[in-house]
Parts: sequence; structure tokens; C-alpha cells
Amino acid sequence: MQILEFVRSLGNPSSDLKLHRALIEGFPLNYVEDACELTGISQKELARHLGLTPAALSEMRRSGRLSPYDSEKVFNLVAAFSKAALLFDNNKNATLAWLNQPAPELNNARSLDMLTTYAGFRAVMSRIDDLDPESR
Repeated sequence: MQILEFVRSLGNPSSDLKLHRALIEGFPLNYVEDACELTGISQKELARHLGLTPAALSEMRRSGRLSPYDSEKVFNLVAAFSKAALLFDNNKNATLAWLNQPAPELNNARSLDMLTTYAGFRAVMSRIDDLDPESR
């Protein structure tokens, strides 16, 4: 799964530059398939979650790449999902259920819905850190 390998490779200061370049260039379209496989979310549901219009989907298929904006949303989803999965022994269904539950610490928003912005992504990652005994 290329996207998961890419996300896991981002662990040092130079990785911020690597991620920035990849986002500006736009993720390859197969990263969407990888994200769906990793999370168990259908492509249709992922497109809805990302707010992709039929025109945007058509352009992605034509160019073979996501826009920088949509690439960042896919990155947020994969990074948060892979980190949250550790809380649930990598159980995909339990992780997705947790991300779909309203969270009091997020004003009852679902973590999954928060991943469309940088601020929301940071809030979800902080929530995961708060629950992960390894991060303390």
C-alpha cells in the first residue's frame, strides 16, 4: 500500500518538506484506492467525505492526480486512521467506528469529519495522543 508506506516514512524534520512537495504535486490517484483499502471506506463515501464534485472526480481521472487540497485531506485521513488503529490493535472496523462517533472533546463532531482541515486534523491527532498510553 503505497500511501501507508509514504505516511510511515514521514518521521523526521526533512519529511515536512517531502510531504509539502508531494501535496503540492498532488497525490497519485491510486492513493485514493489505497486509502479506501486501509480504512474500509468506499470510494463513493471517501469522495463524499472529501467534498469531491463529479467535475473534480472527472478531472482527477483525467490527470491521474489529486489536487493539492484533496491530497492533504487524504493524507489527514490516512495518518489519523493509521495512528488511531494502534489504539484498537489494528482492527479496521473498531477504528472506523471510533472515528465515526461524536466526540465530546470535539464539540460532539465526528473525528472523521474533522479531518478535512489542518486544525481539525491536529485536534483529532491530539485526541488520539490523549488516549494512547505510549505517547505519554
